[in-house]
Amino acid sequence: MRFADWLLAQLAKENWTQVKLAKESGLSKQAITNYVNGRTPDKYAIERIAIAFRLKPEEVYRVAMGKPANPDADPWVDDMSHKLSLLSPGLRGVAERFINSMLEGEQTNQPKAKSKTKQRSSTL
Repeated sequence: MRFADWLLAQLAKENWTQVKLAKESGLSKQAITNYVNGRTPDKYAIERIAIAFRLKPEEVYRVAMGKPANPDADPWVDDMSHKLSLLSPGLRGVAERFINSMLEGEQTNQPKAKSKTKQRSSTL
């Protein structure tokens, strides 16, 4: 996908104009127009566009440079990782405690392999 097409799709998804993206990214309206018209953004512009759309810079860079996404990556994990990286340090601690609590619940809900083994041997 061409970067210009991707950028237009992102603008439509957010229901933003080029002027709104310029304001949110800190880039000039002319720069945004240049990217919509086919110019490839530099690293700084990629980072600013990523911040404006709340995307990972790597994702925007991949599109801008015409590189395919990693087929082995889990998009949900990548998305959650990025969202966690946007949290303030205080909220990161809250998120970590919440995730740890969820993982402890998962471990508690799983049947224990040893108890099944003991049940089998006692019935034989």
